[in-house]
Amino acid sequence: MDTKIVIEPKEGEVIFRTGTAPDIEVPKQFAFSGNIDSPGNFYEDRIARSLFNPDTSNVVFDKRSLKIVLTENEKSPKANIVIGTLKENPDLTAFRIWGQPEWGLAEMIKFLRKNKRFFKSKEEFDRTVKNLSEYTYKREVQGTEKDDRKGNVKVAFEQKLVQNIKLEFTLFIPLFEGYPAKSFRVEIIPEVTDGGSKFWFESVELIELKEKELEIIFNVEEERFKGLLVFRSNN
Repeated sequence: MDTKIVIEPKEGEVIFRTGTAPDIEVPKQFAFSGNIDSPGNFYEDRIARSLFNPDTSNVVFDKRSLKIVLTENEKSPKANIVIGTLKENPDLTAFRIWGQPEWGLAEMIKFLRKNKRFFKSKEEFDRTVKNLSEYTYKREVQGTEKDDRKGNVKVAFEQKLVQNIKLEFTLFIPLFEGYPAKSFRVEIIPEVTDGGSKFWFESVELIELKEKELEIIFNVEEERFKGLLVFRSNN
């Protein structure tokens, strides 16, 4: 079948090309989730190779969700997105500090033995396990009842727990994955009921240390994005 082409005379030049046209290149989106420093690594690499346009890009710092999100070519449906997440050290999470459920005595001793490497010193580990193994307490319960003869009755109970030892130790463990270990004090808190004794870990120092480390980490990462639009969320 012959193809008929009609050209209307106009000023200018007409160019005919024969053969197969090259495939149209469709931009591909780059999406990646990694460690908290991944957005900074991506940004610095692209900037060094002149492959990044800061005028159409932004970065969001969200401390509450422990994330940094870098967006390149923000108005494009094929925008490149790099997400960095700060992850708590799972070995620290396993201690369930300030968390639930509580520990039974035998369960806690077994757990501490498995995690001996995170104690500040061998002597402190030995003392803590020995104290737990020899743990004894005296539970004193007093009750009062008051009747104001007007139909109002008030009943109150007071429990006093007397321990033979003080249960606390120092951990030396990374707070977040990929970062150096930090030292902080931990208390073992007992609770005694009619069903027996339960224990859990508390550490005020850990709360303060986490806040300080989080501030340092996010400040260091933000310094890497000089010249880029920065948004801060939930700071």
